[in-house]
Amino acid sequence: MEELLDILDENGNLIDVKTRADAHAKGLWHKSVHVWVINSKNEILLQKRSKNKKFFPSFWDCAFAGHVDSGESSLLTAVREGSEELGLKIDEKKLKFLFTNKESISHDNITNNEFVDIYVYEEDVDLDNLLLQQEEVEDVAWVSLPDFESLLNNSSSLLHHDVKEYIKLFEYLQSNYVFI
Repeated sequence: MEELLDILDENGNLIDVKTRADAHAKGLWHKSVHVWVINSKNEILLQKRSKNKKFFPSFWDCAFAGHVDSGESSLLTAVREGSEELGLKIDEKKLKFLFTNKESISHDNITNNEFVDIYVYEEDVDLDNLLLQQEEVEDVAWVSLPDFESLLNNSSSLLHHDVKEYIKLFEYLQSNYVFI
């Protein structure tokens, strides 16, 4: 069965339910989540997106992400995606909601209009224990906050780049973590 998404108006109000394919083909607004994992060494877990992804193949991105299925909360989506993409058992009480980012990306006749709920998850994840979903994730790596900042400032880096999200995320990181 094809994935169903809640369709939203430009203000985030529920107006319909459509397939993911319809949502992208018609540029309909829907919800997704991005989860940023941070360990006790003040490092950020990045995933390298699969080379077969339609959007930003082989780019580095947040630890895990996904579309919010129809009727599902973004919190449950975050828990589900952590398990599916990385094999992580997520304690939902440790997921900290930061903000919602409204983003629009167009590529190859697909328009992805999303309200993205951004979460931080603080956990010392052992990369050797992860089970990467090959269709989604090519690799994972811990990156120090200064190195993450360098990636953000390097226009030639292969970092999936949503400026609004990264600016807000970085403001949060600077106020809550020690840059070493």
